[in-house]
Amino acid sequence: MPTAFLVAIPIFRGEPRDVLLARLRYRRAPQAARILWTLSLHQVDDVLRGACREVVTRVQEATGLPVFTGAAPKAR
Repeated sequence: MPTAFLVAIPIFRGEPRDVLLARLRYRRAPQAARILWTLSLHQVDDVLRGACREVVTRVQEATGLPVFTGAAPKAR
């Protein structure tokens, strides 16, 4: 059984695929005769930030308008 493999999926619908490293782990369930499987994606936050930057850049170039990022102001 492989412990890691690559997955090519688009982060946003209609966008090109990004390649992510997926790690497959398993452990035996305590007091049970079964195995618990977990899947974790490696550096998914970095991939998501990069995909967001690409979309923001493309929107900025297509519209010629500034793009603002950050949190919305809190309600008073």
